[in-house]
Amino acid sequence: DAVDTGRFGKVVIVKQQSGGSDAQKFDFSAPAALGGSFKLSAADGPKVIGNLVPGGPYTVSEDALPAGSEYERGDVSCVGPDVTSSNANHSADIKVTAGSTTTCTFKNTRTTLVVKKTVLNNNGGAAVPADFTMSVSGNNATPNSFPGDAAGTTVVLYPVTNPGRSE
Repeated sequence: DAVDTGRFGKVVIVKQQSGGSDAQKFDFSAPAALGGSFKLSAADGPKVIGNLVPGGPYTVSEDALPAGSEYERGDVSCVGPDVTSSNANHSADIKVTAGSTTTCTFKNTRTTLVVKKTVLNNNGGAAVPADFTMSVSGNNATPNSFPGDAAGTTVVLYPVTNPGRSE
């Protein structure tokens, strides 16, 4: 028997992650009508919840990030006929409507800094980048001390705030 898609709705949840592993999973809460709670990463691809009886609104939210998480919550954006998203709550209130699809994208970012050491031996010196100890302070930098490297060392900074740009 074919499903009458005109009588049912569909919800698609997309996870976007930047600055880290796309395999990192994040916890989401959803009501039983949408299949209940789940874990999702960017590597998983979109979570498609189909053949939904119209109703709601149903709230889908990304759970609080664990203490010490290297990620920060970003924006939540949704496209659909009857949906409201909240960046403050990292959630979406979705009303399922017949024959429609609502897509919500939850974004998280992991901020990194690449530190490269360049040595100029203009006066006959023989120093190499590893002869120098590099240090990064603030924002729980990990690692915060490491040998210099011409190719660069990636340092994770968390949590990161963006107070604005000053010249």
